[in-house]
Amino acid sequence: MDHVRLSGYIRLIIFISFLIIPIIATPNIVMAQDDIRILFDETGPYGKYYTIYNLGPYGASSFATLLEDNGATVSRITEAPLTYEKLENYDVLILMAPGRNYTDQEIKDIKKFVNNGGGLLLVGEPWGPQDGDKNYAFNKIARSFGVDLTFNEIIVDTKHNMGISRVIKTDNIRSHPITANISEIYYITGAYQDPGAAEVLVYSDADSWSDHGYVTSEGESANNEIKEADEAKGPLPLISAMEYGRGKIIFIGSAQTFVNAWLYRSNGWKLGLNSVNWLVDRPAPSNYEVAGLISPTLGDLSYRIFTMIIFTLILGAGLIFKIKRDDKTEILKTIKNWKFNSLIGVNAIFAVISVLLFIPINLYLLNSSIPEFYDPYFAYTLIITGVLLLFFNSMIVYNMIHRRRLVINHSYFNISILLFFAGLTMILGDIFSFPMMFIFTIGSFFLLVPFLVNLWIIRGYGPDLIIEGKEFDQLKRLSVKSLPFELHAYMMIRCSLGMVDSGEFQSHS
Repeated sequence: MDHVRLSGYIRLIIFISFLIIPIIATPNIVMAQDDIRILFDETGPYGKYYTIYNLGPYGASSFATLLEDNGATVSRITEAPLTYEKLENYDVLILMAPGRNYTDQEIKDIKKFVNNGGGLLLVGEPWGPQDGDKNYAFNKIARSFGVDLTFNEIIVDTKHNMGISRVIKTDNIRSHPITANISEIYYITGAYQDPGAAEVLVYSDADSWSDHGYVTSEGESANNEIKEADEAKGPLPLISAMEYGRGKIIFIGSAQTFVNAWLYRSNGWKLGLNSVNWLVDRPAPSNYEVAGLISPTLGDLSYRIFTMIIFTLILGAGLIFKIKRDDKTEILKTIKNWKFNSLIGVNAIFAVISVLLFIPINLYLLNSSIPEFYDPYFAYTLIITGVLLLFFNSMIVYNMIHRRRLVINHSYFNISILLFFAGLTMILGDIFSFPMMFIFTIGSFFLLVPFLVNLWIIRGYGPDLIIEGKEFDQLKRLSVKSLPFELHAYMMIRCSLGMVDSGEFQSHS
């Protein structure tokens, strides 16, 4: 009967899988003929900032989803180097403040891509001497086109801003397809530029200035937000554009204008849509519609989601199979007292380790003042995982101490939780902002140790742990447990008075 039920579960899982495959895979197979093909360069992001799968405040998933919802096919490239062969099949290349330095050959190939008709949206951000010099990352590319973003400076404005002086507001906007339907822009933690031959489309307000940065004793960049005599005063050029060969380029010094936290508050979404359309010689949209936080069809995300679903189904099927198969283990064998105490100790120690791994880090993940770690989505995932682990681990320790029993299902549940979480960090870890996801992947596998030990103990000694030298106590429990509930009290009284002989034990155990 159990085998029939199990085969039914497996058939159901296979059926669900075949329903899911076309739903997830189809959007990546069927594409409109006139889709704009956009490639985000993620060969060297600064941590996980501005990456298109990142759901966090400083991710670019909303921007990528917005482009996709407005007729673009969005992909990403994660392996360097950038070559012309990798770029030539795309219409637009977007650089979102990358944190790596590009080789001369890569820059030649990017210029060749633009010269042959490609569009380049080059988005930078302020950087300091701890990052590099004027040839740092994206600015080396900008300089190859004659545009230079300012080094170690941030545009600030104490009069026109969104409550923070480095989140400046400007309406000094020139008429152009890139600025169509935009009356003001919030330019967030950005740098101004020397535009060279590029046409400047947006300037900062006259009250703004470019605040010099300095390096703190902790090695971090900072600025004092005090207008000093040697600092450049507004209006300052913020956004520019130029044609190059048969292609076009847009230069913007504020990547945070396009992040999830600011995209729809800064008018960055209209600026982004207008920019991409101009780069491919299309008019600005006549109607602007917001998009969701992320689309499951971005890049290879649909295949990752599908892989995660299949992994979860296999994990669930394996859990059901093991529970059904191992539910009736009937081994009775004495265990030495030191092994029993060691087993309790191992489970208790690993319970503490799991709490330390999953809970304290949330003080950073939920702290918005630490942007490189701020990731509420990952924090909620950790809290849920940690609570579930702690619950089942507590049940294991409680049952061993008070019932001298190892419930096999509790270990199976925790193994499934940890494997699911490890799979999530490996397959879909890019949707989270936390940069060191491998810590939790390795940690999840490490935390499997006590539960595997529990299974080994159950295989050798059975779920009811009869401690050597204390057989009578445990056999009394087993004897009582085997009786109908109505006779439990009667048997416990007889056991306590020593009125149960060995024959009676054998008859009830």
